[in-house]
Amino acid sequence: MQQWRKNLYVLVIGQFFTRLGQTFIVPYIPIFINEDLKVDDPKAVAFWAGLIAGSLFLGQFIVSPIWGYLADKIGRKIMILRASFVISFFMFITAFISNVYEFFIIRFIMGCFSGFNAAAITFIAYEMPKEKLGYSMGLIQTGQMSGLLIGPAIGGFLAHFLGYRFSFILASIISFFNFLMLLFGLTEKNRTNIGGKADILEKFSLHKIYNGLSIIKQSRMLLIIFFIILITQLSIKSIEPELALFVKSLYVGNYLEIMVSLTFIAVAVTNVFFAPILGKLSDIKGAQNTLFLCLFFTSLIFILHCIVTNIEALILLRLLLGLGLAGILPSANTLISKFTINSNKGSLYGISASINALGNFAGPLLGGIILSIFNIELGFIIIFILVASLFLLSALFLKLNLLNHS
Repeated sequence: MQQWRKNLYVLVIGQFFTRLGQTFIVPYIPIFINEDLKVDDPKAVAFWAGLIAGSLFLGQFIVSPIWGYLADKIGRKIMILRASFVISFFMFITAFISNVYEFFIIRFIMGCFSGFNAAAITFIAYEMPKEKLGYSMGLIQTGQMSGLLIGPAIGGFLAHFLGYRFSFILASIISFFNFLMLLFGLTEKNRTNIGGKADILEKFSLHKIYNGLSIIKQSRMLLIIFFIILITQLSIKSIEPELALFVKSLYVGNYLEIMVSLTFIAVAVTNVFFAPILGKLSDIKGAQNTLFLCLFFTSLIFILHCIVTNIEALILLRLLLGLGLAGILPSANTLISKFTINSNKGSLYGISASINALGNFAGPLLGGIILSIFNIELGFIIIFILVASLFLLSALFLKLNLLNHS
């Protein structure tokens, strides 16, 4: 087997197990806060769920450019191993928290030192053949979304019968075995621009670490791509932590955890199937065109969320949403690589991870604030309209840029 294919498959499996362990509990954060951490007020639960979910990404936003810089200087594999081990360590600690303040602090510190997805994408950008880049980015997302597909289902089962804290411990064990697989399974070949320790110490400065900002500023296409990444993550994460509350408003029965699981994994089902297909399409037809169509389609699907009245309709729309999302981030990451020279890719993907994390942090916080002000039904309608507008705006920005370059 060709080395690049072996690396790709190992990373896909790594993405799968990373996401699997992380999503054991993420969909149930509001319920965990309510039942285990004894926060009773529904508005307080919504606020803390958004803040705690966002704290992970606040840490990533602050530190990711540094990890991107170090990826260029000491290697990409070690960044993947660092992220994988940190996830295992902090998942274990989380099993023993006693209040929402400890939950917030641990998630923030984990965010500062984790960031597996960004490390994997940077590795792919360096190690994959250019003509296979779109396909590789799509397959990496398939691994990620496959974990999202199965993780909540397993987590719901574990939470129902064994409790939420056991889920954290099991996630830690899975992450540790994932670390060992990546340690022995990945081979880093493209290391021509990696410097030694003296070079790192000589050039280590905030100016050097964040020099990718000047590169982005000089490219209109890169500016638009990073705007799309920010908007995409902000939009998706604005509803994800509190989605269990929306499901609870639509469903009355004894299987709430299962309904929450189905709602979460519906996006992953279509995402898993279509991400590599859309990745191949972007290699053939152009990542810009694929990105525009997916942004526009996703905007329409979020508008339809406003008229949902039952759980069946919500699950159907989540299936369609997965189709739209399957082509957005892989296409955006492919474009970043195509518009960036090799020596700057680590820094650019570090800043991409930081912007991604900013959206992931701001999204849950925004959703939590809106839902803490309004009731659940009105609050979610406001969020859906806002999210649809942001995706439509992103599509228009991209289309205008394509017309200017035609």
